[in-house]
Amino acid sequence: VAAFVVPVPYVVEGPGPTVDVTGRYGKTPVIAISGTDPSTGAPVVVNEVREAGSDTGELRMVTVSESGGPGNRLNTVQLVGAWLDSRDRIVPYKEAYPDNVTQEEVDKAQSAQMTGSQSTAEVAALEELGWTVPATVTIEGAVAGSGAQGVVEQGDVLRTITTPDTTVHRVDSASVPFALMRSVKAGTTLVLGVTRDGTDKDLTIVSTPASDGSQGSKLGIYLSADARLPLDITISLENIGGPSAGMMFA
Repeated sequence: VAAFVVPVPYVVEGPGPTVDVTGRYGKTPVIAISGTDPSTGAPVVVNEVREAGSDTGELRMVTVSESGGPGNRLNTVQLVGAWLDSRDRIVPYKEAYPDNVTQEEVDKAQSAQMTGSQSTAEVAALEELGWTVPATVTIEGAVAGSGAQGVVEQGDVLRTITTPDTTVHRVDSASVPFALMRSVKAGTTLVLGVTRDGTDKDLTIVSTPASDGSQGSKLGIYLSADARLPLDITISLENIGGPSAGMMFA
């Protein structure tokens, strides 16, 4: 009975489903694009959705499935099953989650990460194609353990980032924070100019190391962009969260 009931302090990660972003998710196109080119007035023509079985190739986003998180703890029997499966990776629970985090908080963070991934992908793709995409950038939360934790709040509108040389960088596009942080070293003190509940505030944070080991750093915050897109873009995915797939969406 204990083997089936008593939770064990581990999390199991394994391969999750993949989705062709040029195809359909269920009956709905994963990415739907329509609109008019403001410079010419001509309608924007987008290739039709790739249907299953066509010879046009696929662009698949990949996912990681997880079990053993808050509200869904593993038992010994499940852990043994994962240990016998070479596709799974077992990690200590404390390396994956703080002790006091709830499933609701995890779901909220993952949803914010996916929203940010999609919105920044839309902006990145359009700017690469030469379109102008002004945006209002909003903070959705702070990365646990980062210098922004306990400083920023969800709903803060990010207006400026001031670097140590006193240069004020206006955040008028979703790409500004990402482009700027590529040249900012980890451990740099930055001042974020935000608007919170209608009041302008200056928040001081310290940048964190980039997860990919590059020379730049991260702000340690989740962002969403209310971009004034020149086109109507809809990305339809349900029950998939996290920060992945931005490159594939773009």
